Amino acid sequence: MSTSTYSNGEQVGSLAIVVAVAAGAGIAVGLLFGFTFPPLGKFKGYRLEPVIKKVQVPSLIVMIILGCIARNLFGKVMDAYPTLWTSYIRSICLSILLIRGGLQVTFQGKGLIVAFLAFVPQIFEAVTIALIAYGLFDMPMSLCFAMAFTISCISPSVMVPGLINLSDKGYGKEKGIISSLIAAGTFDDIICIICFGICKTIAYNDGKMSSDKTLEVAIYVLILENIAGLVVGFIMAMVGNIFRLFPKTWVTMHLKMWYCIACAIAFVIAGEQSKWTNSKYIASLTFGYCSYRVWGEDKPTRELGWFWWFITPLFFGSVGAALLFKTIRNSDIGYGVICIICGLIIRLIVVIILAQFPRGQLNNREKAFMAFAWLPKATVQAALSAVILNDAKKQKNVEMEHYGNIIQTVSIFSIVICAPIGAVLISTFGPLFLSQSKKQEETIQIEDDDKQIEMKDMEIEVETSKKKDQSIGPGEYSRKLEETVGGIDIADEDNQENMNTYSSPMKLKMEF
Repeated sequence: MSTSTYSNGEQVGSLAIVVAVAAGAGIAVGLLFGFTFPPLGKFKGYRLEPVIKKVQVPSLIVMIILGCIARNLFGKVMDAYPTLWTSYIRSICLSILLIRGGLQVTFQGKGLIVAFLAFVPQIFEAVTIALIAYGLFDMPMSLCFAMAFTISCISPSVMVPGLINLSDKGYGKEKGIISSLIAAGTFDDIICIICFGICKTIAYNDGKMSSDKTLEVAIYVLILENIAGLVVGFIMAMVGNIFRLFPKTWVTMHLKMWYCIACAIAFVIAGEQSKWTNSKYIASLTFGYCSYRVWGEDKPTRELGWFWWFITPLFFGSVGAALLFKTIRNSDIGYGVICIICGLIIRLIVVIILAQFPRGQLNNREKAFMAFAWLPKATVQAALSAVILNDAKKQKNVEMEHYGNIIQTVSIFSIVICAPIGAVLISTFGPLFLSQSKKQEETIQIEDDDKQIEMKDMEIEVETSKKKDQSIGPGEYSRKLEETVGGIDIADEDNQENMNTYSSPMKLKMEF
């Protein structure tokens, strides 16, 4: 039954259930495996220490799984789940991530390796998946490649936070591994989105879903869409120059954040309403990249990080809820897993080969980590998986709807398989395989030494006070206590200040 037959309240209620379940799952996993509150303003961030320390399991994994369970097992209330709304939500979330990625893109002399990492692995993976899918699913080749480019994207929502966390601790900084992976990952996504748009255009033309357009006209329109996205993103970034007139305060930084969010929403809505759907993501990345050049280091990356932190249950819960068990064939799952695993194997091999250049710069462990970091899939798959299915439903094309359902199923399963594996590998093997910068290592060691010294001082003070209490009798102890209280009552302000100063062990140590 279509969700349009339900009231807005029913649709909001079903979506709220999914988000609440996903948020609860994220909190529970954060308590078990640790959670990092991102820095903002004067707040330097906080790391909630994990109960389980040997393996790190990101909360997004359980959010996706619980969102899927809520959609499929919570009864009739979930029949009103708003699939159209959530497709917009996932697109807006991807747009925000692309803007955030564009704000962080720096090449710093690593343009060649970034270009190779962004382009070569995904092409090999996409070709592998497309050829296998053509033999297993009996789909047109254009749709096989559309599915392949949907799956072969890496996920900035999984990869970037994990890499930034490692970078903050000093891992992989000296050789520029982290910055290269983040820059390449951003362009990897945009290349996949462009290639997906080309394959989708060809498939729509073959499946008679492109109205009266010929293939040549459809390709020209697609090129115009991408150019329009570049122009609109550039113009909106130039409009951001107005913030340079404002004082450099936290208010200005938050205004920049809301400007970025407003642009992300506007790009998605404008792209969908104008039918130039491919332009919205090009505009988002261009806007982020050009805004960085306009604002410099006064960019709202931390503020956007906080906003993303709050909307993760909405995004990842809706990703899991996109999978409807009753529409899945068993063969689709089996064939899809084969395609995903074969594509991952090829991607791993290609990344390790690319990491050989320049020779001698990276050791084997660092090459292996680069391959691991290239595994997660989530954001792009969530945003693109239902595009063909939704378009087919609008045009009531039964055959294309069947193919679209296959693409959505395999794409969501690629998230379920690759997101947890990639996230666990990044968080677990990052500190083991990457070298830590000496300055960061010394800072951490000094902090640990200070904590140990402070704990030792506190233990000595406790032992000393116990011995003093034991050395006097009860009567004498009461008399001394009365004298102390009386002395405090008659002390003037100066004496009171001195007494407070030297009655505190920490202040006494500072005075000494």
